[in-house]
Amino acid sequence: MLRHAHAGHASEDHARRLDERGRDEARRVGERLYQRGWVPEMVLASDSARTRETWKIVAAELHRSGVEARFSRSLYTSGRAALPEAASDIDIGMHTAMAIGHNPDFEELCSVLCGHTITLAPANAALLTVDAAAWDEALVLDGSWQLEDILHGNADD
Repeated sequence: MLRHAHAGHASEDHARRLDERGRDEARRVGERLYQRGWVPEMVLASDSARTRETWKIVAAELHRSGVEARFSRSLYTSGRAALPEAASDIDIGMHTAMAIGHNPDFEELCSVLCGHTITLAPANAALLTVDAAAWDEALVLDGSWQLEDILHGNADD
């Protein structure tokens, strides 16, 4: 689970783009994901400008082309509720997926999945694992996920 990087202001929330700080954060979290070997086989993301831009920068840092990214308005408007449905057609053979979205939905979802409170600042990636038969089933296994780590995109961590 990746929260989008820091975004600037815009008259319409959906159109907000990353600012310079956010672009730096996205690069750093992408580097850290690559160093840890957490490279997704599939990405499910909100269709907002800031999540699209976050993925574009992170993808470049992962040094791997061809990762399918699906952007969905439902992950922008109701991320937590929409993620199981969005994940329902992820190939069962894919072991690593990334979801990119917004708070408070992503903090809440991560907290529910692993059974304790998680805080996700901009460009924070919660690395979670679970043993499940299918992705949509996995996303309703409240309290069954293991939080492996939280990677930060800010320069201080």
